[in-house]
Amino acid sequence: MDALKGFKTIAGLAVFMVALQLLNVATGYSLMAFGLIPRTVQGLFGILTSPFLHASFAHLGANLIAFVVLGTLVMAEGLNRFITVSAIIILLGGSLVWLFGFTGVHVGASGWVFGLWAYL
Repeated sequence: MDALKGFKTIAGLAVFMVALQLLNVATGYSLMAFGLIPRTVQGLFGILTSPFLHASFAHLGANLIAFVVLGTLVMAEGLNRFITVSAIIILLGGSLVWLFGFTGVHVGASGWVFGLWAYL
């Protein structure tokens, strides 16, 4: 995959996360309802949505820089590789948080970022 095309894909995901954060703030953090809530049926959907939601702009910024760098490095191996690696990280990591996480709403891309780092 062309490196610039891969970077554009990762940058697009980063812009999507920023847009979600702007929407979240504008709606009084109503999107937090889509976070991962351990050991609840409603929290299961959060396994897929929580990596894209963040508790604050500082939280988002801390995740975005590493996500863009590490995501671009994985994307250099191809889009299918990035999708496969990301799906495994998000599903496995989210499932473990759902099973063993502390009570409360979990959001953020930290698990995804550390998963990309471990993969690399």
